[in-house]
Amino acid sequence: MALFKIFVGNLNRQTTPEALRELFERYGTVNDVALATDKATGKPRGFAFVFMEDADAGRIAISKCNRARLDGRRLMVAPGDRKPQPKKEAQKGRPRGSRPFRSRGASRGGASGKIRVFRSKDEKRLPF
Repeated sequence: MALFKIFVGNLNRQTTPEALRELFERYGTVNDVALATDKATGKPRGFAFVFMEDADAGRIAISKCNRARLDGRRLMVAPGDRKPQPKKEAQKGRPRGSRPFRSRGASRGGASGKIRVFRSKDEKRLPF
């Protein structure tokens, strides 16, 4: 029987696997809790995976626990096959891609960095 994998993000660094297990066992049987830790320091990274036996109970747990508070933080809970992306706020000001027109030489706020060569009628090139 396949386990239902649940991603839990935005965890407090002091959250324990036992606290996560207690939170999710309200909705069904929890098989395992995997708290991600940093390899170098061994400290928690702020997210975990909860494995539940029943997929229906897992979906109910996702809907009930998403945006719930645990240890002072709002949890981001989603199915474990994908990581949820935070909602982007609307950008203020002009829309993306609509820059005011700038000439090529002054595109970075100064001289273009090119060496200019002036020509006269008598000589082909004068480099000054």
